[in-house]
Amino acid sequence: MFCLTSGDRGAKLRLNIEHEETVVEVEFDFDVSDSGTIEGEQKGKTLSGRVQEASWEDSEVMTGTLDDESSRGRTLYTEFGMIGRGTTVIPVVAAPGTEAEELFGTEALVAKVAWLHAVRKPEDEMIKVVRRRLAERKPNYLKHIVDLKCSMTKSAEDMHLPRCALGVDPGAENLRACRILILKKYEPLETIGSAENFHVVFLDVVRAHHWVYETSMILHRDISLNNIMWYRLDGRIVGVLCDWDLAEDQSAGKYRPIRRAGDVTAVIWPIVQEAEAAKPTTTTLPSVPEGQATEPPPPQEGDKPSGVTTEPQAEVKPRYRTGTGPFMAMDLLREGDPPIHKYRHDLESFFYIYICFAVTYDPATQAFTYIQEWQRDSLVAIGDSKRKFLTQPQPRDDVIKRAHADLQPLLSPRGFLRRLLLQFARLEYKMIEIDMLVYGGLMGESNDPEIEGRKKEREEMISYSKFMEILGAPEDV
Repeated sequence: MFCLTSGDRGAKLRLNIEHEETVVEVEFDFDVSDSGTIEGEQKGKTLSGRVQEASWEDSEVMTGTLDDESSRGRTLYTEFGMIGRGTTVIPVVAAPGTEAEELFGTEALVAKVAWLHAVRKPEDEMIKVVRRRLAERKPNYLKHIVDLKCSMTKSAEDMHLPRCALGVDPGAENLRACRILILKKYEPLETIGSAENFHVVFLDVVRAHHWVYETSMILHRDISLNNIMWYRLDGRIVGVLCDWDLAEDQSAGKYRPIRRAGDVTAVIWPIVQEAEAAKPTTTTLPSVPEGQATEPPPPQEGDKPSGVTTEPQAEVKPRYRTGTGPFMAMDLLREGDPPIHKYRHDLESFFYIYICFAVTYDPATQAFTYIQEWQRDSLVAIGDSKRKFLTQPQPRDDVIKRAHADLQPLLSPRGFLRRLLLQFARLEYKMIEIDMLVYGGLMGESNDPEIEGRKKEREEMISYSKFMEILGAPEDV
């Protein structure tokens, strides 16, 4: 069930949500209130509702309430844009004394409602696999992965949207489904308050990200400031990695480097010259609307192995650039065919996360600004700016000098951030060296054994072990 109706307190949202082996009917009331705010400069809204749980055979019914938390200063987040997921995050909590409290407990929750590409593997399924595999092999990292309580997916047909009645077919590449997730509520990263607290959160999510990949071969692929949150557990700050919308299951093996006819449209940021990309795109953390930068076109038919052969084969998949521009690895910001998104690319994104924190965070106001040079109209333009940051002293100093006085020690010449910067700069220099050999005609074909050898050397230049060694932190805790 998914519907909007009028109620005594305004519009209500009712939906059936899967929870374990039951269906949960959740009803929300939306009321305009002067308290609270909505990101995107909208008025705050309070929320309440009724929860009903029934078995698959509808033989048992449980009722409860989801109440608003506006009095606690919680906010409703809405993602705006002409094209995109339209994500809305609604704060909710099970009312005391109801059977909903038995289901959700008394902790603060959020309902995340988003419209994602229908053919993409749902985020809730990714989270379930990640948490199940961690529970089997590394249960101590479960607290660092977003806690999914229950979820629901509805198609446009299920919801009887007007386009269905009109016979409008958006095409497979534009077909979206409404996905609703009920999640544990966490604190946004900007409220972390200090460099010491941020470092704790950072190490938590880097380790959790690594052990997720080790246990399930699922790669997050959208490491950004918005996707890292935190909470307190027994007085300790705990970092959490959220938003697995763009995660990819790489357990089928390495992907063969192919590209099919029509994949050129999958380059989700336009390839433009620096002169065309001079203006910053926005003053918020994302660089461009979601439909362009942070969500690629969906895979087409034939992406998965046919299963006909009994011998293991590498999965044949088209490749798209995924991520949020300012935090994406340099390999993903080059002209040409999109490369395979590798584990080390997410490691590089974590490095840019720390740089952005050190340079743009204000502990006093608990707010992020942005690195203007990394706010461009194309991925290639962002890559050009970040390459200068890595390899040229003046552009790097122009960025670093903006750091808040309390955070400047993080950028000291002999600090771990500078050593990480040097490591990723060496990675970029090695790529420049390979490009000179290939495109400069010095070595002939790109598959020349010497060039392949240098590419292999480059792959081995950064790893989880080296990353954590530079941070001076243990790989497992």
